[in-house]
Amino acid sequence: MRNLIGFNLVLFIFTSQALKAETEEIELRYRINPNTDFISESTNESVNSLQVLEDRGIIANSKGKLTMEPKIQHLVTKNKIRINTGSVQADQTYPLELSFLEKETYRKDQSGKDTLVQQPIDVKGMHVSASINASGQILEESVKISGMKELPPELAQLVQKIASSTMSQITSVETLKISLGKSTPQEISLKVPIGSIVVIDVKMHIDNKLLAIDNGIARISQTYSMDFIVPNGPFKATTVGDGSGMMLYDTKAQIFQHSETDTRMSIIFETAKEGKIEIKTNSKQIQSTYPFIEDQPN
Repeated sequence: MRNLIGFNLVLFIFTSQALKAETEEIELRYRINPNTDFISESTNESVNSLQVLEDRGIIANSKGKLTMEPKIQHLVTKNKIRINTGSVQADQTYPLELSFLEKETYRKDQSGKDTLVQQPIDVKGMHVSASINASGQILEESVKISGMKELPPELAQLVQKIASSTMSQITSVETLKISLGKSTPQEISLKVPIGSIVVIDVKMHIDNKLLAIDNGIARISQTYSMDFIVPNGPFKATTVGDGSGMMLYDTKAQIFQHSETDTRMSIIFETAKEGKIEIKTNSKQIQSTYPFIEDQPN
């Protein structure tokens, strides 16, 4: 689930171009141009539940971690990432660097008190570098990660694989044109790794509607649903997901200013011997992008 939420973050980062035509049509290009430097900040608030639906031994095997009653977590995650690109080189590629300036996750209890959650992977201080070709696509084999703290080699390899795959997929999404007052459908296919267990094929069905362009700012509404295809394996998985949101683009500065999305997801895992569990996530994400200023605090 978090991988998919994480994908929305990266998708927002790379949907950085909104080009206004004379016909009040804008073009969404899932690319990032050379010689850019900006900050992306996001806050994701989610309520997650984990519940055993059918017990055939799964509770005993979990050693007390699972019950027939839902276990609920209320989490708030904040991210701050700097994204900058260099000039076009002789081979027509240009460099990209993502610097993870901040990432904190808090657990809220019923009284509203926040407790900092220690993450298995500390991404603060992590850097991702890559090369972008003349078409604006990230070259998967060029993605390199550095700055991960005390990460076991096998986990570092997994992070590298997920980052490379996700970033290259996003910049391969086809350009989309949307016109004022009209709904425009969009289909995006993704492969989302769920840890090191399995890779899920996700089909996103998105309806985009350009509501207005005011002083160069394009306001777009979105509704979307998600289909999940899970390969055959030791367990059966049934998944559903949908959501809606709003986005603002500065068509003059070509900066994706702001977005707010609400997403609902459910996944049910079942094994013949142990039973069936359900994981539900309801999340709200708020995201903003603005130019990087050298003297601003990290």
